[in-house]
Amino acid sequence: MHKTHKAATQAASLQSVPEHFSQVACFNHYRDQTSDKMARVPRVGDAITLEATILKVMDDGVSSVSIPSYNFPLAIDTPKRANAGQKVEISGFATHVDEEDGKVTVRIDGGGLVTVDFDAITDISATSRVKVRE
Repeated sequence: MHKTHKAATQAASLQSVPEHFSQVACFNHYRDQTSDKMARVPRVGDAITLEATILKVMDDGVSSVSIPSYNFPLAIDTPKRANAGQKVEISGFATHVDEEDGKVTVRIDGGGLVTVDFDAITDISATSRVKVRE
């Protein structure tokens, strides 16, 4: 199918959908475009892995790291043989998910709470460390 025809067909199909549904359709389209990183929308209790860049390694065994879409440095225990500029994976579990804004709050193991965009997630595992009441 030609690209312009496909775009016109998608635009026409979105015009016939009520406004609140079109927002959901846009989110689903965005999620489908980024599906190479994220297989599904995270849920509370899911194990989450994020990629961080080491900003500075300090003498006391702590590193300052930067996480994409989180606008503050975070202190974590320094991995062995770590250098500034190196990418490391940090993990935790989801404590809050905001599907409307595309953000998830993650409790980092030994690091605190961070709220990041869905794009910052490198892996989601349904393994839960938290019991959720339904």
